[in-house]
Amino acid sequence: MHDLGGLRTNSYAMFTSVQAGYTKKLGDLKWAIAGRDTVKLEKIKDGSSTCSGVIVADSSNQTSIDKMVARTKVLLSFAGPFTLYGTPVVESCVRQGTHYCDSTGEVPWIQSLMKQFHGDAVKNNALIVPMCGFDCLPSDLGVLYAVQKLRERGVTSISSATLYAVLNGAMSGGTLSTGILMESKYKEILDNPFSLGGGPENDDHLKHALNNLKSAEFSKETGLWLGPFVMENLNTRVVRRSAADLNYRAPGKGGFRYAEVSIAGSEARAKKLAIGSPPPEKRKQMMDQGKLPKPGEGPAFPERRRMFFQSLMHAKADDGTEIWTSLTGGDGGYEDTALMCCEAALTMALEYAALPRKGGVLTPSVAMGTTLIERLDRAGLRFRAIGTTPHGAIRSSL
Repeated sequence: MHDLGGLRTNSYAMFTSVQAGYTKKLGDLKWAIAGRDTVKLEKIKDGSSTCSGVIVADSSNQTSIDKMVARTKVLLSFAGPFTLYGTPVVESCVRQGTHYCDSTGEVPWIQSLMKQFHGDAVKNNALIVPMCGFDCLPSDLGVLYAVQKLRERGVTSISSATLYAVLNGAMSGGTLSTGILMESKYKEILDNPFSLGGGPENDDHLKHALNNLKSAEFSKETGLWLGPFVMENLNTRVVRRSAADLNYRAPGKGGFRYAEVSIAGSEARAKKLAIGSPPPEKRKQMMDQGKLPKPGEGPAFPERRRMFFQSLMHAKADDGTEIWTSLTGGDGGYEDTALMCCEAALTMALEYAALPRKGGVLTPSVAMGTTLIERLDRAGLRFRAIGTTPHGAIRSSL
């Protein structure tokens, strides 16, 4: 999995069972790595004791993509920006009935997949599940976990959830470059809080979704300084789609309300977060000047070992019941993104029969539900209910 984390820009991993159908025995699983460069692929294969082989494929050559897809049950893609390179791969998976997941957080591209391929994916029993890395599993599955804990208490209608993020990490040049592309070309889609569906149910629901935190704020409810969360405009779109598909809130109650903020630790830190990122053209200039990492560049492994994330979730029900939950992990941008994506692929390869949906362009929560939560928890990402307040559970990064 560590090797896969370094292949974000040009690689695929393919999982296929030796036996017909699906099996829960990991020892019966075969996987191969695919990409454009045979030499690089062979080097990676030589560093793995389990990789079954390499396959040369290029998204600009549909024949090579079709041949690759035909050889597997599940395809996991790290080949971004997905807006530029991902559609031919997804189209082939849908057409051939192969399951698919990836590490993208590109909301406009995901919207296009839902419009183009959802019906055929359902028809062909192909699970197409983007957003299986740090974009956007901690949010999507974090909300589902909190909702499930409330429902275990007999609650049927969950009114809202708020994610309080603690993030100690750094973005790669590829992620920064993709963000520049998204903001430059697809701002209208990014600015729509329901761009993937899920509402709005009424004007108040829309107003809440548009009113994401933009300034430093002291929260009397939590006793914490808060600031904007850099991933809010991606994660919230996914969660709202999941909330609608999974009926988190009963119809006619005003729509499920979701927000994300950063725990700042201090007023000064909160104000720094509120400044936000420079506009995309300025970031591109800084990248060209070497002030920001370029695609293929990013934090070195010793630095990544010190990184971690925590997602604290506060969910409330219409009857007044509420809960705090926590999801903690390590380096979200590299190691844990690889881990999340691989576990999502393994879930589809090994536990397909247990999944709630058999095909479609779906969010991770809708496609794999608590089955994926259980796999991730066993793999080291800790989902926990933490009681009525978050203070004792917050991991300090400041």
